[in-house]
Amino acid sequence: MEQSSWVAKKYKYLDGIAWNSGRYTIFVPDPNKEGELIPVGGAFETHGRGAIAFLCFASDLPVIKRPLDAERRSEGLYTWGQSLREALAHLKWKYPQPFQILAQRAAIQTALF
Repeated sequence: MEQSSWVAKKYKYLDGIAWNSGRYTIFVPDPNKEGELIPVGGAFETHGRGAIAFLCFASDLPVIKRPLDAERRSEGLYTWGQSLREALAHLKWKYPQPFQILAQRAAIQTALF
């Protein structure tokens, strides 16, 4: 998958409104469905520490509100940057295949339970 195929969109809460202008959901093309995007993580600006970008399951996005939440819920699949753009660039470089990484995590979790 090309790095340019990643898309960051403003995170929308359950009411469909993007209340937090510094929070984003990261999407990549679904390899199984032409033209559809699937969420693979998020990113947000922090107060005083720059920005964090992370891979996680879509179900984790609503509960990730702080950097510590992102670090724990992503199980270490995160990067920091001085800006949101830098954090996202680091994440794309470090984890170029996010869909495969999350699919492997899901398979491992399914096998454990």
